[in-house]
Amino acid sequence: MNKKFVYTFGLASLLIGVIGLSTVQARPVAVVAKAEPDALAAVLEVGVLAPITGELEALGLGIVDGILAAAYEINNSADFSFNVTLNLQDSKAEETAAITAYETVKAAGVELIIGAAGSSASKAVAERAKDDHIAQISYASTGAFLSNATYDYFWRTVPTDALQSLAMANLLNELDFAKIVVVHRGDDYGTGFGDGVNAEFTALGGEVLDQISYAPGTTDFGATVTSIKQQTEAEAVVLIAYITDGGNFITDLREGGVDLPVFGTDGIADETLLDPEETTATIENDSELVAGTKPHVFAAGEGKYSDFIDSLGTIVDLGIASPQSADKQPKIFADYAYDALFVGALAIEAAGTYDGELINAEIADVGKAFVGATGNKTFSAVGDVVEASYDIFQFQSGELKVVGSWSAGAGLTTTDDFIDPRGEDDGAPGFEVLSTLLAIFGLGVFVITIRRKKSL
Repeated sequence: MNKKFVYTFGLASLLIGVIGLSTVQARPVAVVAKAEPDALAAVLEVGVLAPITGELEALGLGIVDGILAAAYEINNSADFSFNVTLNLQDSKAEETAAITAYETVKAAGVELIIGAAGSSASKAVAERAKDDHIAQISYASTGAFLSNATYDYFWRTVPTDALQSLAMANLLNELDFAKIVVVHRGDDYGTGFGDGVNAEFTALGGEVLDQISYAPGTTDFGATVTSIKQQTEAEAVVLIAYITDGGNFITDLREGGVDLPVFGTDGIADETLLDPEETTATIENDSELVAGTKPHVFAAGEGKYSDFIDSLGTIVDLGIASPQSADKQPKIFADYAYDALFVGALAIEAAGTYDGELINAEIADVGKAFVGATGNKTFSAVGDVVEASYDIFQFQSGELKVVGSWSAGAGLTTTDDFIDPRGEDDGAPGFEVLSTLLAIFGLGVFVITIRRKKSL
């Protein structure tokens, strides 16, 4: 990535609070401050930890654009008695970089951190933020192990993998897959998610023939493919990966002669999987009909989604957003990042002071009343959102399409756009029987015709 661009973009992030752009007014959000507005400084610096480089680089700037869209609204809303400026640091979605980024924003005096991406990275930060009394709200860390009262300054606007494991297991079960292989990153995120899918799928009566872990950063998946080929009864592969490793794995799987259906998670649910600069150049063909689950993306009329889209478009027009958002379409997790800053800003307003301990104490209350771009943000006692639904996605002809949904209440539904990755019929009941009957009928007509000709 061009370092000059990162610097320029970071500088724009830092300045947005000071610019005080006033072209568009945010829709009113009711806030009752516990102190007089003058208890807050005119401009507050918020820490932002994002994967500008590293394994999630393909998503990083798009995520930051979501935060910038929220900052734009906050700084132009009469409902907030302060402006925000962003101290953007590259956390690379890995522990060491995340700690360095955390220490940098901590030294700058921030009392609120938005981030990080990558569950292991967020865990490393959470272990320090709780001791330093700095509120932390992640937009993309889904690892179930973060649902832990020990991390009492950690919150997340994105749902936990414990729910997505259930969604994945139900998807496979409803599609009549009985025997699968689970392949996952060998970090906290991948292992926890893999274990979750294993447990949920087994509980539904399915069988996990093998659960294969690989080291983050792996580029050659030959050994993993060999292990999968040994499971001759396998009907599908569940893949828990990021964009780069996920794309390369799928290519190696296909080039290794394995044509099993692949079901992924939100880590690969982005069209950058098809970008030869991010993954293997042939991935567009190899990824055809790869399906999976990802947190639901809302639409116009749902919560603050329309506000989010409007603000994203505005910062693109103003030249503040990154090239990743040039099409004015949000990238994965950008909407959750937007909500994360809004929840944090509402908590600051409610606290009436920029103090991490007091901000942290307000997050649960403001979340109950906030319906953001990704829905209601009511949090559990361990900082998880309690309401969640998932989109079923599928790669078709080089595009990512939403072809269904799942929630604990409604269960699984698929649309007419869903294509069975096994290459079977269109799903119409009795199709095979009808085909057989038609064939028998045709054969009978043929025989009768021949006999009549012979008798003439």
